[in-house]
Amino acid sequence: MRPVRELEALGYAITLEGENIHLVYKGEGEPDSEKILPLIEAVKRDKDEAIKWLKASLEERLDLLYLEVVDEVGKWYLPGMNMYTEGCYPELHQKIREAERRRDAVWFMALWGQGTVDDFQRALVEWRESLFMAFDAYSRMLEGEQVELPALQEESAERQIPFKLFEVIE
Repeated sequence: MRPVRELEALGYAITLEGENIHLVYKGEGEPDSEKILPLIEAVKRDKDEAIKWLKASLEERLDLLYLEVVDEVGKWYLPGMNMYTEGCYPELHQKIREAERRRDAVWFMALWGQGTVDDFQRALVEWRESLFMAFDAYSRMLEGEQVELPALQEESAERQIPFKLFEVIE
C-alpha cells in the first residue's frame, strides 16, 4: 500500500496491534504535516488494505507491489504497442527488456535476502517508466503526432516505420 510505504519513507514506524494501526514518528526534526496528513487520511480511508500490507510476508509484499504496477500498466497498455516499439524504437524496446530483467533479478534477490522491498520498488518504477515511454510514443503516433523520444529520436528517424503508420518529418 503506497501511503504506508510513503509514511515509512518519511520516518514513521508503523505497527499493527490487532486491527489498530500505530504510527510513531522516528525521523529527524518535525514531520511535514502537508505531506503526512493526506497520507494518514489515505491509510484511514483504506484501512483494510493497510492492514493487509502490514500483515503480509515479504513474498506477499513483493507480489502486491508487482500487481499494483501491472494493474496500472494494464489500464493504458494498447494492443500493438510492443511490436511498434520493437520495430520503430529498438533502443527503447531493449531498455524495457533490460528493466524487466532487473525487475525479476531484484525480485529474486529480495526473496533470497540479498535485496529489499525498496530495491524492488525502484526496479518496478524503472520498468513502469520505460513502458510509459513506449505507451506515450505509440499513443501519440496513433493520434497522428510526430513522435520524438529523448535520445532515441535521432537514430529512429532514419528507420522505416512498419506498415507506413506515419512518417517522421524533419
